[in-house]
Parts: sequence; structure tokens; C-alpha cells
Amino acid sequence: MAKHIPVKVLCTTRYARIQLLEDGSVAKSVKIESQCAPHDVETELRILQACQHSNIIPVLSATVEGGIVKICMPYVKTDLYAFMRQHYGGKHLAYLMPCLDSEARGRRAQKNRLSMARTMHVCSQLADALAYLHGLGVIHRDIKPQNVLVDSNDHVYVIDFGVCYDTAQRGPRRYGETDDSKIPDVSTSIYKAPELMFSVRNYGLPVDVWSLAVTFSQLFQRYETPQGGIAAFVDDGAEELETGTDIRAVMSIFQQLGIPSQEQWPQVVRYGSSGFVGMFGTEGDGNYIFDKPWPEQLAKVEQLFPRLAEVSQHEELARMLLGMLHFDTQKRIPASHVAATLRTFAQLQ
Repeated sequence: MAKHIPVKVLCTTRYARIQLLEDGSVAKSVKIESQCAPHDVETELRILQACQHSNIIPVLSATVEGGIVKICMPYVKTDLYAFMRQHYGGKHLAYLMPCLDSEARGRRAQKNRLSMARTMHVCSQLADALAYLHGLGVIHRDIKPQNVLVDSNDHVYVIDFGVCYDTAQRGPRRYGETDDSKIPDVSTSIYKAPELMFSVRNYGLPVDVWSLAVTFSQLFQRYETPQGGIAAFVDDGAEELETGTDIRAVMSIFQQLGIPSQEQWPQVVRYGSSGFVGMFGTEGDGNYIFDKPWPEQLAKVEQLFPRLAEVSQHEELARMLLGMLHFDTQKRIPASHVAATLRTFAQLQ
């Protein structure tokens, strides 16, 4: 049929080819045997077909032929990272300018011009989509701006379920993962939850909540970085080095939030590598954010999410954001809580 005729290749990755089709949709094609852990396009297709939510990309059609899975979906041109970059503009001297090197000093920092109403609308949709997924028992495992599409009406779609984990086990698990022994090498760079960096294998839905918090921190930045990127509260060194590193990321997390004691992070002590206690001891550093009084906690959240003060009654929102950052995953708030809170704030803007 004419509608399945490819017009051009939009993207080729290690595992997939994305083509624009004649009818304006896109086709993602993956050779099943070319995959390696944790990528599994068959699980991706099953989950996408099970989802019925306005903020999760719909499947228009799908085929499995000759060892190749092809999934056709609507074409949305802009991902969330590009969307955020589009809304930086106006020449403003950032407060950092005197500290920048000569190359960075030669240009002026761009300011985030996305209105708070639109920011909250995007955040609310993302949280709704994640709460829905978690209600199905699905861990996305790669929440980041590049896996979120935004159309011309600011409608958000979560995409790329290629490394997701289905706790409901709607089909076979390609790599023999179990709820108590999952692959920890998932998620991407700064969006990776700290328990993953210490090889906890029985992690669960909270890893996505952490990734969502990092994404929110980018939406709430005021200025671009000296290199022209969008900052987050986690820094893995990618803007200075050729590639970022987990150790740089975890050190930046500890710098911002403090180091918990082993009692405050039981999952890593019981189920993770010995690296945490070996490197950081058992007592913490005395600066763990959740040991601080509320005024200090609020000041830290306002530092990590610089535009937070633009939100009316922002202390309640700050409590929610802080709740997403618990190291103890039993205390990290669920996506349903985030979604309910943001729905209220989105209506107030």
C-alpha cells in the first residue's frame, strides 16, 4: 500500500532505523537478532499496544516479518530537548559571566523564555503518562527529554520503550530478567537513578521518578550553560569531557543532596555493590538534605530548580520535587502523587 512507502530515513541507530512514510507517519524497524541486552523490540511492541493514553505514542500498525519488527507511529518532529532549546532567547548576561572562560565570555547566556504555564502543562502531561505506565506495572527505564515528543500544540508523547521492563510479564522476557534481578545498566547519563549506579538489581518504578525529576530540573532552568546546553541538577561532565561518567554524576548528586548514611539508603547497602560503603563509609557526610530543617531544604530545591519561585504557592511544589529525590526508594514519592500535584498546579498557572 502506498501509505507504507518510505520517503526518507530520519535516523539510524545501533538497533533501529526510523523512516518517514508517504502518509506522514514514521516506521521504526528493528532486526530482532541484532539486539543486545536490555533492548527488546518485541516487549516494546507489546507494551505500546497495551497502552491507551493520550500522552503515550500510539501504534498505528505493526508487523513482524522476516525477523524484523516494524512499528508505525505518528510523526512528531520535535523532542523535548529541542523544544526547550527553542525557547531560549534574548541576550542576557548571566550572573556567572565573570567566572566564565574567554570563549564562553565572548557570547551572552540565553534565557529560558518558556512561560511557566506552558512549563507546568508539559510537566503535568509527563507525570500523567508515567503514572499511567506505572499503573500498568511498566518501568520505562529511559525517561529523558530525547524520549519525549512535543507537537505544535504542546502535546507531549512519551516514546521509545525499547528497554522497558514489564512487571506484569505480558510476554516472555528475552534476557531472563526477574523482578529481583534486573539489568542495572539502563537509563541514560544524568537521568540515571543513583541506585542504578551502585548496581541494585531489584530496583523498581522509582527509577523513572528520579529520571523525571532530572528532566523537570531542566525545564526549570533559568539560563543555558556556558556551552549552550540545558543544565540539570546532575552533572556527569559531558560538556567538559568527550562523554559523561557515572562516577562524575554520582559525585554531583552527593554534592547537591549530601551523602546518606547506610541506614538512610538500605537498598544499596543490602542489594547493591559494596562500592558505596567502601567509598563513602557508613555514617554519611552530615549534609544529607533530608536531615536538614525545612527552610534549608526549600533553599536547596530553589537552587536546583531555579524558576520554582515563579510558581504561586511554590512551597508545596518544592515538597513534591524534594520527595522525588529520596535515595531510599521506599520514600521516593510515586508517579501518581507527582501527577496529582502537578494537575493542581497546572490549573493555577
